[in-house]
Amino acid sequence: MQPEMIHEIIRGKYEKLLWTIARKISGDNVATSSLEDNFQDLWLAAFEAVEGFIRQNDYSNGPVEDWIETKAFDKYLKTCLWNRKNHRGKQIANKYEIHRDTVPTDLEQVLNVSAPDSLSCPDLFADLRLLLSQDEKVVLASLLVDPGRYLTEGGKVKIRPLHQKLGWPRKRALVCVTNINKKMNGGLI
Repeated sequence: MQPEMIHEIIRGKYEKLLWTIARKISGDNVATSSLEDNFQDLWLAAFEAVEGFIRQNDYSNGPVEDWIETKAFDKYLKTCLWNRKNHRGKQIANKYEIHRDTVPTDLEQVLNVSAPDSLSCPDLFADLRLLLSQDEKVVLASLLVDPGRYLTEGGKVKIRPLHQKLGWPRKRALVCVTNINKKMNGGLI
């Protein structure tokens, strides 16, 4: 198979994934590395993966035509791409001393964020507040006031302590949380 054909197969099947991974490498477009550079780096990783798959097990995989459209190669290529992303992200973090889940405290707007009162949402949620019902506002305010109590480390809402604190039935709290999630992630804002 010609390299141009391999290129077209990878472009057709994996281009969206390449762009998605490229965006996730540094989380920005230009501050630490450009999106296009990340994308090109991933293209190289894809072709290195093809070459590696060809050479694997002393060339026992056979001709490219036999395996490039298989599930095994798909998994192999995706693994190579995500490993490249992780490696590149680690290089950027080391170079710029970036740490996960931290923000610089020398920024005035970071230092001026205040804790919300019991029934209001900070300005960060001003657009969302316009879309929320009164119950949803109460739930969001509770989450913001005491996130350690109501959120898991992964960011999921703990329904049981929430509905117990509010004195609501579990289903009412769950419906509010689900509606907030839909409004935040459903493109309404």
